[in-house]
Amino acid sequence: MASAPKTVLTLESRKSLELPLSSLMSGGELSVFPHIEARGLLFLQFRKGRVTLTAGKYVGLIPLTPTIQVEVRPKLPVSNLARVLDRARVSLEALEGVDRLYLATGQPSSSVLEFLLSNLVDALRSVRVHGLHKEYVRRQVITSQPSGRIQITGTLSSCWSRGAKRKAQTERFEQTSDVPVNRVLKSAL
Repeated sequence: MASAPKTVLTLESRKSLELPLSSLMSGGELSVFPHIEARGLLFLQFRKGRVTLTAGKYVGLIPLTPTIQVEVRPKLPVSNLARVLDRARVSLEALEGVDRLYLATGQPSSSVLEFLLSNLVDALRSVRVHGLHKEYVRRQVITSQPSGRIQITGTLSSCWSRGAKRKAQTERFEQTSDVPVNRVLKSAL
């Protein structure tokens, strides 16, 4: 099934833009996502068949409807934001628990999203070098070829009581990369 073409509207932070009401309608109903006004991402005012869209304090790409996205740009140009973050780097290192520094390049960037994505790519370099985070997790298995620690109680209740005399319930620790930290990375990508 083909999706409808997406429209990206550009709006500066705390500024307004007027749209026809029909652009937000789909099938005779208003198709604006409910969390938009609830979270203060964008504010909508309806007047005489027109909608005044006002940007809140958040910047970035905000989905308004299934077909319309609003790119809210900061009042401060992104290149200046990169410079501010670069100059603040010394004080950020002094803070406890803050280990994320942002790239400051001489290239002007047209979008906050582009700036953040370039920093995400930079942060993923350590994952590329060191690999994904792995943890040991406990696994319980019923098998006829046991490896690990045999669970006597589980073997008697799950296997032997049901006539499976050649099977045993075992418990062992296995290393896996399917952990919450890696799932967040996958979701971000």
